[in-house]
Amino acid sequence: MKVILIDDEKKAREVLSYHIREFTENTEIVGSFSNINDASAAISSIDYDLIFLDISMPGGNGFDFIERNNLIDKLIVFVTAHEKYAIDAFKVNAFDYLLKPIDINELKRISTKAQEYLKSDHLTKRRLIQFKAGYQNVILNEDDILYISSQGNYSTVYTVNNESFMISKNLKKIAELYFSSANFIRIHQSHIINLNNVVEFNKNCILMTDKKEIPLSKQGHKKIMERQKQG
Repeated sequence: MKVILIDDEKKAREVLSYHIREFTENTEIVGSFSNINDASAAISSIDYDLIFLDISMPGGNGFDFIERNNLIDKLIVFVTAHEKYAIDAFKVNAFDYLLKPIDINELKRISTKAQEYLKSDHLTKRRLIQFKAGYQNVILNEDDILYISSQGNYSTVYTVNNESFMISKNLKKIAELYFSSANFIRIHQSHIINLNNVVEFNKNCILMTDKKEIPLSKQGHKKIMERQKQG
């Protein structure tokens, strides 16, 4: 199992690193960072399975890091001296949390739990997407998203449950941040659709499962046809 450590305290990283090397099996540390900015810049180029993440850090906390990098479907273990953060950790779908000072038995338990999880069929589970809509922290299953429509610098996410969430980002930006999965295609300058929720399409529009017709550009039609060829 490949892990990343993120903690602003050098001593805390050294202690956790030592405990991982000495007391867990089949675990390799592939990255160690003192702040979320450096970690965010590097994480996309690192092959990892789990992140041990501190919560309170200068320049942004662990929750900011998860949102910034859309890591809601990743294995995150929060490492904190404050048990009060446990509830917040599980709200963002954290895999587990580890209290400081580190309890070796707890570390072993989490390591074993994570490795068993990685060997299971968890990869067949639906991907989760997290974003902020105003002051609301939203977590959705990928399959529950119908389409995303934009108006200027604002975009609205529509779901199969007749919900809608407005995000203060343009379509290009949210596509990069949240909807880079192969299931999402930008089929018009103002629309991204979820292929899993398409009923039918022609050269001019796409019919979604909520009966909404989404305009389809020539380039969007080409993308759909190419995706069909890929299976």
